[in-house]
Amino acid sequence: STSTDSKVTKIGIRKMSAKASAIGKWVNATIAPRLLMAPASIRNNKASIQGGGIYLRGFSAGSLNEDTKDARALLWNAELRGNSAPSGAAIYADGQDNFVFPHADVLFNVDAPFLAEPPPGFVCPANQFCGGILDNVAQTPDGTPTDGAVLHMVRGAFMNLGGHDDNSSLRGGLTIEGNRGGRLIFVGGDNEVRVENVLISDNQVSRPLIAVEADSRLGLTDLTLAGNVIASGNPVLQLGNGGVELRRSILWQPGQTL
Repeated sequence: STSTDSKVTKIGIRKMSAKASAIGKWVNATIAPRLLMAPASIRNNKASIQGGGIYLRGFSAGSLNEDTKDARALLWNAELRGNSAPSGAAIYADGQDNFVFPHADVLFNVDAPFLAEPPPGFVCPANQFCGGILDNVAQTPDGTPTDGAVLHMVRGAFMNLGGHDDNSSLRGGLTIEGNRGGRLIFVGGDNEVRVENVLISDNQVSRPLIAVEADSRLGLTDLTLAGNVIASGNPVLQLGNGGVELRRSILWQPGQTL
């Protein structure tokens, strides 16, 4: 596995040192800079503003994708554990609100041959855990809790956690456990988030567990969501105009409004 520690001043990773015995590297290109990790562990990092574990921000100089720079994280059987930031304790992704294509995306255990194939041996067998987002905390550097999200997506960013459509149940699943914050997942603006073949359990939030605003879209497939602590008066899902697609999933939060 790969163990990564970083020093952060304001936003994202400023200085990185890693000890690696597997693949876990930065890949820089003119068109699409990306972070490729399989398997790897990003743990115990702190950011004072955004993106405790991973910070992604795309760039577009024109309305029709002229001179664009995509920011992309591709992860297979990876682990984000014990990271913290006031907003986006584990991941913060900013798509820069381009109306044609998103310029920041997060793909976790996703078959995406048009982007990159998973390295051999890093696709987990079915019915096994395959990476996790664990014990991340939305808080200030001095440890004061905030109402920020553990996973924060804004301005056209795209996130797919755990699989791809009907193939998601054919591989090991992602676990999202032990995280604390205002929300577990926050999706602001016109974004899309898919959560597939994932266990969401034992997280603690002071606001809705998953909040989706404006025209953003949420897809939940082969999901088990149970045993989370959600502050009184808050629903499990807070949806905008984009709606939700729910398939073959269990949402079990007795006494909590869905």
